[in-house]
Amino acid sequence: PGYTVGRVSKNFGKQSSIGVIGTNGDAFSGVSNSLAGLDLKLASSEISGNKNLTYNLYGMKSFTDSLKGDDVSFGTEVNYPNDLLNFRVGYLQIGENYNAGLGFVPRKNIRNFYGGIGIGPRPKNSPVMQVKSGARYILFTDLKNGGVETSVIDLHLCDLIFLSGDDISLSSQFQFESLEEDFHILQDYVIPAGEYNFWRNTLSLTSAKRRDLWVATKIGLGSFYSGKRQDLLIQAGYKVFVPVYIGMESDRKWVTLPDGSFITQIYRFNLNFLFSPNLSWYNYAQYENQTEIVGLQSRFQWIIKPGKEIYLTFNSPLIDPLERFQPQAYEARLKVNYTIRF
Repeated sequence: PGYTVGRVSKNFGKQSSIGVIGTNGDAFSGVSNSLAGLDLKLASSEISGNKNLTYNLYGMKSFTDSLKGDDVSFGTEVNYPNDLLNFRVGYLQIGENYNAGLGFVPRKNIRNFYGGIGIGPRPKNSPVMQVKSGARYILFTDLKNGGVETSVIDLHLCDLIFLSGDDISLSSQFQFESLEEDFHILQDYVIPAGEYNFWRNTLSLTSAKRRDLWVATKIGLGSFYSGKRQDLLIQAGYKVFVPVYIGMESDRKWVTLPDGSFITQIYRFNLNFLFSPNLSWYNYAQYENQTEIVGLQSRFQWIIKPGKEIYLTFNSPLIDPLERFQPQAYEARLKVNYTIRF
């Protein structure tokens, strides 16, 4: 099937713009689908002399043969992304029949209220460059009856950023989930429909990524629906020599539920070649213990000049380790990005 995506935008003022977008096609089915959208950005970096402030307004409507009515999505946001004080507040609404055939919609039939505030003072005559703290919230409600589906409050208690580039972060998260249906995990475990509240606490330690060898770890503890969960994330990166970079990651979760306990484990590996700022080759592999599948991805990127780029990607999941990971499928794609400015 053929897909079409088109976008036109016009800058005005120093940092503001207005644009339209249109798509035709559905990557997930053969249903006839098209979409039209409009967006407006009003921005300035001269508020009170040198502060940034951005206002966004956007809306989209889909046209699908089998879906009529409730097919609109729109939102707005105010963002004040500055160093000492920053805040963000926004609203997003997605209709039940809104269908972005060439996009991704994580949840439909919702109203999403979100925002946050943070401060980041910079101590003088200290090895600490900046101390960040703040809070963020997300609230999803049902579009028709207004009931709360999900609410999340993130408390960034303390984030110490050192002059060396090292980082220590401590945070807590409260989450509410209302499950209308039973939630199945790994087919063997079921979280019954109902309302759940749980807290999680996280400690992160990261060494400066400017170093040839850097490491990071994140430890998470707390409740998880009707049970408990512990997380351990370990990351490392090594700049072998220019332009070769190796990255490794282990992501492990211990979950305990009334039905029993299980462990999920994901290993990730990167081998990247950064020949120049305009020429790179990224290679990525991931293995997870539940399906015992290794996913491979390779991406070659050539930036001829900004706005004119060529991508070549290759994907292949490997299955059945007893058969030496036989390829399940191959997928290669060539993408050319050409931007016309006027």
